[in-house]
Amino acid sequence: MRTNRYFYGNTVLAGASFDYHAQPIQILKGRLILGAGLAAYFGLSYLAPGAELAVVLLVVTLVPWLLVRSLAFRMHNTSYRNIRFGFVGSVGDSYRVALKALVATVLSLGVSTFWGDWLRSRFIVNHLRFGRSAFATDCTARAFFSIYLRLVGFAFLAVLIFGILVGLVVAGAGSYLQAAASAEGELPPER
Repeated sequence: MRTNRYFYGNTVLAGASFDYHAQPIQILKGRLILGAGLAAYFGLSYLAPGAELAVVLLVVTLVPWLLVRSLAFRMHNTSYRNIRFGFVGSVGDSYRVALKALVATVLSLGVSTFWGDWLRSRFIVNHLRFGRSAFATDCTARAFFSIYLRLVGFAFLAVLIFGILVGLVVAGAGSYLQAAASAEGELPPER
């Protein structure tokens, strides 16, 4: 809570900062629920190995609900110039978006992951509010895919450069060790 208040208070837009209004008891309740979930997971994994998969499946099925509830909480507790933000997305819409994304990703063997992310991002932005004003995005799936292609290209390039650097270090270390071994063999025996 203090961290959010600090960052919100030090984020300035047009001469005014943001405010975070959540009360400690609200945050404590959320953390207690999370702690109970983790305790159930670890308890089940200890008492009935393999049963933790049921907890993982339960959490995965709750993700769309958790997304809506967490966004509604965070936006309700955020303000700018004494005007509160809001999130008005429904849990049903969140599940529909998640199901579409899951089906598309599975059927395309992961190729359409970008499409699921685009659906989720569009769902979030189009349901955000600032006072009575609504946010909206007109970002297309094609534009989202273009960004993904660039990120994949940069990631591939980074991995390639890292691989070359590791190869050079290994080759250099091997040359050094070989030179050290051959130098050891040239020394005259000790008397």
